[in-house]
Amino acid sequence: MEEPQASKIAKLLVLASAAVMVVHAILQMVILDVRGIVTSSFVEIDTTGTGVTEREVIDGATGAVSALAYGVAAFVLLISLGLYALVYFGMRANKNWARILGIIFAILGGLSYLGTLLTSFGHVDTAGMIIDLLAGLLGTAIAVYFLVLVFRKDVADWYRVQSLPKF
Repeated sequence: MEEPQASKIAKLLVLASAAVMVVHAILQMVILDVRGIVTSSFVEIDTTGTGVTEREVIDGATGAVSALAYGVAAFVLLISLGLYALVYFGMRANKNWARILGIIFAILGGLSYLGTLLTSFGHVDTAGMIIDLLAGLLGTAIAVYFLVLVFRKDVADWYRVQSLPKF
């Protein structure tokens, strides 16, 4: 029995979805205005008698917030890439559990990207809006197409047969 073309496309969609996630995360980190966030968080900083200026306090806080934000983003990105790899390599090995895990992640990811799409118009900056709009559209479309493909009878049957123990 030959692997259905829809299964091969679904595997490529896993990689495409991972690429959208990575590009979206990197672009969001590039346009992140940490200094603006830190500055707007402090209404007034009392530095009287400390020998430290308000600018030095904001610079220090900006560095700490930047390190934390980029560190958390990198950690989440690595975990996400690990999950994408788990699904991709499992599907490459024709394991039905990987198809099912891909379905679960596609539903969750599709809903997340749909949320990104719907909230993209709330950005003050145009760059953030465009990035979220494109990522939301692409991510949602990829997730829906993946689900359509892996729920096809020929694909589901292929993974079930391939996952059976060989005697």
